[in-house]
Amino acid sequence: MYDHTPSKIRAPALGLGWLSGMDLTAELSPADGAIDMRQDVNGYWDNWAYEEFERYNVSLSSGEGEYRFPALCKMWGRTDVEIDLFFKFTNGILPGQTVITLNRPPVPGSVEVKGTGWDDLDFTVDGRTLTLSAPPPDYGRAFFYPRLKLRNATWRMRGGEQSGRADWSVTFMEQPS
Repeated sequence: MYDHTPSKIRAPALGLGWLSGMDLTAELSPADGAIDMRQDVNGYWDNWAYEEFERYNVSLSSGEGEYRFPALCKMWGRTDVEIDLFFKFTNGILPGQTVITLNRPPVPGSVEVKGTGWDDLDFTVDGRTLTLSAPPPDYGRAFFYPRLKLRNATWRMRGGEQSGRADWSVTFMEQPS
């Protein structure tokens, strides 16, 4: 829990607190321009988008038992916010690899590295660089909570007069770190 809310998300700019963040849903998708699939003259598909545009859209929405809105009324897409998502990203580790670069900055202390048998692999992390003490015997995976720099694109709030329920959603676009 974070700042008097049952949610595991860390999003200070949203001002989640008492009776908010009860059962949040997060949805992650590639941002516009992140994927630009085109066929070459031989019929092979390739992503022509620049790596600089490999960004995410993140949508957060309220769940059951929500009675307070987050601080959306002052969010007009002019300020970046930092959010630690409550689900883990996964990066693959190939046999023989000892160093990988995580695709986003990890929340400190959140990184886990597992082998295919779900065994723990020894590692160190420095920023986004993960170094294994030995290559995995087979494939491995690094799991971590991402820390994302986002800017809101759209939001909506809907309240029920009789029920007092607060229904809301906000969509963010990832900013370069």
